[in-house]
Amino acid sequence: PTTTVGFALDEPGFVTLRVFDLAGRLVRTLAAGQLEAGEHTAVWQGRDEAGRATASGVYLAVLETAWGVSSRRLTLAR
Repeated sequence: PTTTVGFALDEPGFVTLRVFDLAGRLVRTLAAGQLEAGEHTAVWQGRDEAGRATASGVYLAVLETAWGVSSRRLTLAR
């Protein structure tokens, strides 16, 4: 199972995109670094930082930029 997270930047800047479980624990970092303005996508393959498969359930994708923080709910079904 994979989930694609899309986002757009109006200006270039440093971005972090992380996936958390509902208890607030970090599951995976999908992007961390300087990105150009425009459309971007990151793919989460349902695995944690160690490469282990995660359980089915609800997760949060959290995008942090210099302009703020936004989140989106992800549902992983195996």
